[in-house]
Amino acid sequence: MSQSILLTNTMAKKKSAADTQLKKAQKAQKQDAKKAKSIAKLAKKEKGRDALQQQAKKNKPRHPDEADEDIDAVLAQFHKELAEKAAANPIDLDELILFAGEYYDGQKVQLFADLFVYNTSKNEWRRIVSPTSPGPRSSHQLVSTNAGRAFLFGGEFVSSNQTTFFHYKDFWSLDLKTYSWERLEVGRKPSPRSGHRMVLWKHYIILFGGFYDAGNETRYLDDLHVFDTTECKWIAVDHIVEPKPTKRSGFGFIVSGDTLVLYGGYTKEVVKGKIARGIVHTDLWTMKLSFDTKEWKWEKRKRGGVTIQPRSGAPMVSFKGKGFMFGGVSDVKEDDETIESICVDDFFQLNVDQCRFYPVNLKVPPMAPNVKPSPRFNVMMCVQRSNLYIFGGILEKDDKEFTFADLQVVDLDKLTAFKTIIEDGLALSIWAGEDSEDDNDSEDDDSDGGSTDGSSSDTNSDGPQSGDEQPEIFPEPVIADQEFESRLDTEEFDESVPRVVVVEDPLFEANKPLGTDSNLREYFSRTSDYWMKKALDDENEGGQETSRPPVKSKEIRRYAFVLAEEAWEEAEPRLKLERLMLAENEVATKEAAKGRDSTKEEKRGRRV
Repeated sequence: MSQSILLTNTMAKKKSAADTQLKKAQKAQKQDAKKAKSIAKLAKKEKGRDALQQQAKKNKPRHPDEADEDIDAVLAQFHKELAEKAAANPIDLDELILFAGEYYDGQKVQLFADLFVYNTSKNEWRRIVSPTSPGPRSSHQLVSTNAGRAFLFGGEFVSSNQTTFFHYKDFWSLDLKTYSWERLEVGRKPSPRSGHRMVLWKHYIILFGGFYDAGNETRYLDDLHVFDTTECKWIAVDHIVEPKPTKRSGFGFIVSGDTLVLYGGYTKEVVKGKIARGIVHTDLWTMKLSFDTKEWKWEKRKRGGVTIQPRSGAPMVSFKGKGFMFGGVSDVKEDDETIESICVDDFFQLNVDQCRFYPVNLKVPPMAPNVKPSPRFNVMMCVQRSNLYIFGGILEKDDKEFTFADLQVVDLDKLTAFKTIIEDGLALSIWAGEDSEDDNDSEDDDSDGGSTDGSSSDTNSDGPQSGDEQPEIFPEPVIADQEFESRLDTEEFDESVPRVVVVEDPLFEANKPLGTDSNLREYFSRTSDYWMKKALDDENEGGQETSRPPVKSKEIRRYAFVLAEEAWEEAEPRLKLERLMLAENEVATKEAAKGRDSTKEEKRGRRV
């Protein structure tokens, strides 16, 4: 009996389980049917929407010149425009980069190897020191890329007394994030030179021209080279035949879109035996660029617009289809032995498509003073966003050369007056060379009561005299912040990476060790006056708490030599690199350099 009940209960449980599974299957079937119905309904709705969109496109009125848009082409164009707009400084749009350069005070030439970064928003210069960096030079080229790297090639070196002179052919890369330098050995490079020009197009760095001075001769160049930054190699574009630009240096060189533009330049040629004559070029050339350099060819263009007085030392920058050019110098031959240099403050723009020059008319009130920089040549220019920055430059007046250190800016979109960011009120008062005979004559005339311009000499004795005017002294920009200066005194820096330092002693730049110093004693002999003064200064501070003990008078010279030795040992890694470059770049002998004509028209590097 019990077994029958158990069997019955078991059969009942099986039936109940079967019913449950059946109900689940039926429920799942209903859900699947409902889901399929929803999908079909949604598809029908989407199909209707697509049909409406297609009908709307058909019914939409179209411009007769409107073509179907390719989304890939639109995106490609977008990225292209983005890259072109970010070409100024890809890392920090508030920073300007200045590397190396030279300064001539009438007696000695001073070459620099400093890297300075200027912050436009903070009005602050910072000097960057790296364990490995290029040697001192001028007339080199530095081009920044959108990948956050800058590339430097070439330049020239001259000793302080202008008896040792050579050109570089080294090639360097600068990381714009860390400001660390790397010397690139990338196979066959262009020959040594200075006065050349380099511009960036896409991932190509294009180099043209320049000159090479071997001491006894000067060779101008007309070769064209391309550095591919993606494949890290140089390409010599040597297939181009006539017509093409002649040999030259110091020319205008820009890229606008896919068009390469070359304007003007300077060349010296020897005529009548040994007399060198300067030639200022005024021709205009363009080239359509493509990734296949074999398709490149020059086209000489006819200049339109206003007539520009021939000049050299007038750089050009590119902005929105135009080339902007400022300043320059022209040599006017007064007679067979006299050449007068005339510096200008002209501001021109070149419409690249039309090949027409126009003056830049700034939107300023009539008779407004100081609307642009004073006359000069060889200024440094760059464009950040829509701002054109102009730094420094040289003014030739009689037999004197004055070097500026001011910084000015103009908005190329608004074209209002230039704004002076850093003033230089002392530039025209610093000259260590001899006065010209004309200056002496004018001083004698002034002492006799004469007037150089032929006007009446009857002036108000109570009024200010031009000879009594003192140069106005302007505040210098801030060199790093106080917080950073305090960290320099307390923290230990890793010498393997670049660092920012504060320039505490600007006189050291003229007395630092150079690769041309053969040994420590020769270096000390050259700079003993500076180190003697440093030693005396330390002695005068002997009563204060310093890192060195007080120095007695009889030990001054010995202590000065110790200070020079410390500077020599610290600079030894850099000196080894400079000596290597001297050997690689065929140092000219003193005899060849002394044989060079020293007349005004033969001034080294002043037109590049």
